[in-house]
Amino acid sequence: MKEVEAMKAPILKTVKLPNGETLAYREKKGGDKTLVLLHGNLSSSVNWDLLFEHLNDEFTLYALDLRGCGDSTHSEPATSVEDFAKDVKEFADALSLKRFHLSGWSFGAAVAMRMAIDFPEYVKRLVLLSSASVQGHPIRKRRLFGLVRSKDYIESLEGMESFVKPLKKIQGKTNPITLKRVLNTTFYTKDKPHDRRYENYIEALKKQQNIAEIHYALSRFNISNQHNGLVQGTDEAAKIHQPTLFIHGQSDKVVPPSIAHENQKAIGENAKVEILKLSGHSPLVDEIRNVRDLYNDFLR
Repeated sequence: MKEVEAMKAPILKTVKLPNGETLAYREKKGGDKTLVLLHGNLSSSVNWDLLFEHLNDEFTLYALDLRGCGDSTHSEPATSVEDFAKDVKEFADALSLKRFHLSGWSFGAAVAMRMAIDFPEYVKRLVLLSSASVQGHPIRKRRLFGLVRSKDYIESLEGMESFVKPLKKIQGKTNPITLKRVLNTTFYTKDKPHDRRYENYIEALKKQQNIAEIHYALSRFNISNQHNGLVQGTDEAAKIHQPTLFIHGQSDKVVPPSIAHENQKAIGENAKVEILKLSGHSPLVDEIRNVRDLYNDFLR
């Protein structure tokens, strides 16, 4: 089926937070069901465009640019998932959003889980796409020739800055072909965004100011009951009492689908998993109609 060309363009706005940061966000007015959307690393609110177009009009949508991403500011570093969750809470307060559904993609899913734990009164239900692990994602140091040190993890932000230097070098390329090669081997392994969308997604990647910080935050995120090799788990996943849906691609090359089942087990019976057989790390691109139906059904 041919992809919908015309975009129902949401309104791009900004809001100043008490912590001094200004967050950009895209808003689409709809019905009385409010859904807040949190993007992943190397992306921004623009990556929710297909969901904006396809989701039922009963939803009012807010897609944030997380701190340091898209058109949001980066006045101060955010080096923990808690920092990003506090931004979301302050965003909700600024817009007087009292209780809403919350959805996150990849890193954004970790922020959503943290939000549900730290500020449970704000979150009604969680929909988590290609979710980060409840154990986080610590990164092992590399020796010469790219060999991985089995038990030696990157512990400092400086070390993470060094680790992402090759990616940041690619980020600065003006030729989109190089960036597409990276995204096609990670995010878009099953289907590819339409040219105009792809240009927007690449532009979002190029704007991001805090790639290392997000990697660092995710490496130290661990709400499981186990040690992840870098930090001990806090055993807080079981405190997520909101109904939770994990949507995960069977062919995800960034976060294996087994992670979705591990996350579900850590949270408990209020969480369930839907595996999309025709999707990789970007279900919004690969299977938007199935994703739309899952959102509509679960959030009813």
